[in-house]
Amino acid sequence: LEPATLSVSRQYTFSIQCDATASITVYSNAPPVNGRYTVHPTSGVEIVTFFEYTATNWTDSDLPLNYQFGFYTPYAGTSLLTQDKSTLSLASSFLPSGSIASQY
Repeated sequence: LEPATLSVSRQYTFSIQCDATASITVYSNAPPVNGRYTVHPTSGVEIVTFFEYTATNWTDSDLPLNYQFGFYTPYAGTSLLTQDKSTLSLASSFLPSGSIASQY
């Protein structure tokens, strides 16, 4: 399967056949809904301004919710975490500069 190809809230059955057949049925999860993500302050100076991230009012039938915060860095071409998965819905950190090409 290619990444991100399963639809949310659906049932899927996967089977493998060799000399015998084995199957497993899984249910895809739906993402949390009705939440809000905020960053304060909304602008600042790289490595000087301390940013606070907050996720509020998210609801889901699968509890507890876990939150993970980070940012994308074009220099490394990857995302870097500021807080690994946790039930805490807030995090804070300093941030590096963005890409001049992206006007950050």
